[in-house]
Amino acid sequence: MENNKLCVNLIHCGNRSLVNPKDQEQKNIFFMPMGMLPLASVLKEDNINIEIIHSDLEFGKELNEIFDFEHLDAIGFDLHWVNESLSVLETAKTLKSIKPELFCFLGGYSASLFSEELVSEHSYIDAVIKGDGEVPIRELCKVLFETKLKYGELKKDILDNKLKQVSNITWCNADGDVVNLPITYSGSVDIMNNLNFTEFNLLRNWEYYRSASTFLSHFQPASSEPMFLLEVGRGCQYWCTFCGGNTLAQKKISNRGRTKFRSHQSVLKSITEAYNMGFKTFYSCLEDENSDDWYIDLLNYINKEKIDINYVYGCWRLPSEGLVDALSRSCKQVIFEISPESGVEELRYNNKDKRISYSNKELTDFLDYIKSKSNVKLQLFFGYYCVGETKETIIETLKFIVDLIANYRGYIEVAYDNFSTDPGSLIFFNPESYNMDIKVRSLNDYLDHIEHKYIENKGQAADMTLFKPKYISEEEDTLIKHIVTLFNKIFSSYKNTMYYYILIKELDVNILLLIIEELAAEIDPYKHDALDELRIKLEKRFKKYKILDDKLFSILEAEYQNQKKQMHISKPTTALSFNSEIDDLYTEYIEDDWGNSLGTFLEQELNSF
Repeated sequence: MENNKLCVNLIHCGNRSLVNPKDQEQKNIFFMPMGMLPLASVLKEDNINIEIIHSDLEFGKELNEIFDFEHLDAIGFDLHWVNESLSVLETAKTLKSIKPELFCFLGGYSASLFSEELVSEHSYIDAVIKGDGEVPIRELCKVLFETKLKYGELKKDILDNKLKQVSNITWCNADGDVVNLPITYSGSVDIMNNLNFTEFNLLRNWEYYRSASTFLSHFQPASSEPMFLLEVGRGCQYWCTFCGGNTLAQKKISNRGRTKFRSHQSVLKSITEAYNMGFKTFYSCLEDENSDDWYIDLLNYINKEKIDINYVYGCWRLPSEGLVDALSRSCKQVIFEISPESGVEELRYNNKDKRISYSNKELTDFLDYIKSKSNVKLQLFFGYYCVGETKETIIETLKFIVDLIANYRGYIEVAYDNFSTDPGSLIFFNPESYNMDIKVRSLNDYLDHIEHKYIENKGQAADMTLFKPKYISEEEDTLIKHIVTLFNKIFSSYKNTMYYYILIKELDVNILLLIIEELAAEIDPYKHDALDELRIKLEKRFKKYKILDDKLFSILEAEYQNQKKQMHISKPTTALSFNSEIDDLYTEYIEDDWGNSLGTFLEQELNSF
């Protein structure tokens, strides 16, 4: 390696820690932020020896096998999601202990928000780049290279003055004082158009990354073909209470005042390059009030170029029929991600920005429309706690979910999980105004929680629940979490049984929710033997309420045994659906001497998926 070059590693800490063998839990952070490849690419253009290291792709190796400590000058970490923060800091501290002269810097949403705390309380962090990084990282590496070239090493006292030349940077000087420069660079459209989002050769083991990059869904083929996260632009102009990417956070983190979209030709270039590298499913999630026209124009280009892709479209509002038509026409399979948050309209209106909220009828009208498109599916995401939430509104949401998966079987998947406690959300910034109790006010609060929950007890979902309405007691909070968790376990583990119970017997779903609430008071669903206990007590309740006959109990048992086999698989979210995968025992039950008319009806229903 040339001595007259700067050697930099950019590091993404995924689900598996490089330095802590106890920290291997699923945190839903396998995917790198979309800006990692462009950052590496601009450094390559500046003749810097640059490589991206992904912790999940290096698992089982020794640090000296992963890093070339002899030549390495600087390490940069993305700290985008707060639940990767402990792994980032532990890895940074360890690498600096091996080679103290390494310059260590961070970037990303969470790093930007907590920049002063990071440099003042974690001495091994030399600097934080706030906001958009493609210009500041070039300026930083130029300063580092000039210092190395002139002095033969990265001397901190020399760097103190030079770091003032770097945009958007925060650091702690030799006197221990925090220097926090204002955010003067925010990504312009011209610069974004010229970034390279597909330079995967700079990511070590990128082919494995591609093969592991799939969309979590039961819908084929989108869920089985490599997925590329497509950055179509940046920003948000909406005010949703629970989201850390809202317009206020954008201003604080990136000094961004409005949504900015890349040009169609720039995005099409990224799609073509990624497609030629083996990515067949593309995901984007950026909207504003005029974005439908932008997307329709992009899709017309895709259609014209005959690029045969799947598209996952993350929605902040309900898509227009014109956008649905364009996606259906231009792509093999389309999956919309939509987040109604609650089944209670009042809560939805009070928590989503009113410009992008909608009624339950508007939602079901949209669902009716996608049923006319054979290649369009939908994922719905509900979350708690909304501002103003109660146990009663959560039960209403559960009823709404059951109604949706029953009436739109084969078209939708539904997830109901806790909201992550995003740093930067409106609830985080001002919990008092929303009547919320919140357990985190600083990065160190998050670190303590992660260490206790993720590492020591291994009991934290991928999204951390660290707030609740003040009027909900700790006991009721525990009960609510158990209700939702058991609901998810029952509907994901016993799909055939639940299908029969809800659709064929047409029993009152209130009975099922009553059973779940009773079980929630008795079972801790997070225990390692929870599935066993659930199976036993569920059967007793079903017998008590005369819900299932002996044949269906045998199917429930078969589903239970199948679920036991799958317990080792860690998934970041639960997808609830009634789909077309019918198990042999269920088919046998249909064909048994149960009654020709009802058996025929059931078989027709199953085949209609």
